[in-house]
Amino acid sequence: QVTLQRTNSNAKSSSINEKEATAAPGSANIVLPIDGSKGEKTSSIRDGEDESLIIRSEDPSSDDDESPMDDETISQRVRAFFAYFYFCINVGAVASIAMVPIVRGYAGFGPAFSLSLWFMMIALFLFASKRKEYHHLVPGQDGTSLSFTLGLCRWLFFQNLWRNVPFVVHRYLPLWLHPGDCPKMNNSKGFLHQEQQENGTDTVSLVGDDETAANSSNEGTMDTALDEQLSDAAHVLHVLPIFCALPIFWCLYDQQGSVWTLQATKMRLHGLQPEQFTIINPVELMIFVPLFERIIYPMLDAAKVNISPLTRMSWGMLLSAISFAFSGFVESWIQHNNDNGLEKVSVFWQLPQITVLAVAEILVSVTGLEFAYACAPGRVKALIMSLFLLTTAVGNIFSGTLYSTVFAQMDRAVVMHICATLMMINLIMFHFLSKWWLQRRPLDLLRPLVVAEPIHQEVEMS
Repeated sequence: QVTLQRTNSNAKSSSINEKEATAAPGSANIVLPIDGSKGEKTSSIRDGEDESLIIRSEDPSSDDDESPMDDETISQRVRAFFAYFYFCINVGAVASIAMVPIVRGYAGFGPAFSLSLWFMMIALFLFASKRKEYHHLVPGQDGTSLSFTLGLCRWLFFQNLWRNVPFVVHRYLPLWLHPGDCPKMNNSKGFLHQEQQENGTDTVSLVGDDETAANSSNEGTMDTALDEQLSDAAHVLHVLPIFCALPIFWCLYDQQGSVWTLQATKMRLHGLQPEQFTIINPVELMIFVPLFERIIYPMLDAAKVNISPLTRMSWGMLLSAISFAFSGFVESWIQHNNDNGLEKVSVFWQLPQITVLAVAEILVSVTGLEFAYACAPGRVKALIMSLFLLTTAVGNIFSGTLYSTVFAQMDRAVVMHICATLMMINLIMFHFLSKWWLQRRPLDLLRPLVVAEPIHQEVEMS
């Protein structure tokens, strides 16, 4: 399903010709695939990995006396799932780039788009045919919703912000920065009950262990659903600082389909078309993903080398900066030869930058999916995975804005070196951010809300 979805989206992008396409039905043709593909990708990521872990935990062939999977085994399975999930995406990308232009050339746009449609119909049929074999996780009937979770995230963010601002500054802050009252669930009876303080802000008492929970239940003050929702909101906020470092990577990465393609038009193509070089990235990923998963990562694990997700993402950012620095040197070389009437630079000089960026993609994108899934509690996995995908959109907007304003009249080689510099600055910030992030836990965001009471015990933030 994932493979054919990527085939569908890439088919549309690779078969558009400026001189032949018309803009009349464009809005629906663009908006509907985007809306469907992002929802499909978010759901398939979450559900696919959940299925993998559930199937393994229920494997009847395993020894009955064998203990459940330890954290290291689960981590390895999560890493393997996302690696092969990404592999499947790039199988679809290669098939799309190879097949759709050929069909368009022989039969036109109609059959080319119809080919993608039929592939998606087959995928939908295969997906639906196995529906009875999936593990269906029914959301709890607690009255919660996405809007409620996002409301809690907003309230928790401003609650922590408000608590860390000196009291004397409160009167000068705009009203919208005040956290206000904690959003209330339907039929809520108050596991986290609110007490109005003299300064007008809300505080929350948390009940943690079973004994104190039972006592509080007798008093009619227990609502575990709201507590779980606040914990979920804390996990969402906890991961956002790491996600904030990813748009710069996507700003660079997605230029290989635009800026690097334009660079190829000024090079010696050896009978190829500039856009045909875009097939190199998915082909290399199909090679590198199993190579990293089967050989490189196990070797590094055996050598006791730190390959934690944040470490791998740091290395990926460094490689993406190197890739763009190299592309800047290639661009300078192209300009020098073209200005002096020398032989054009071979397009194969783009191979190093494409290859280095492909490795960076594995270390940042594949690892980022793994990281986002691992950080998310079950109730908000899809939300956190969606926020991870949102970083791609933010990076593309940032890139488009720069190229339409600041970079519009600048030398293209200088632009590429600026992009490499931006990534290095982003990497330095990410390094310190990672150290700070590792010292914090999601439920630390709830500490400002805890009020010690004689009959309650503070929940253990572990």
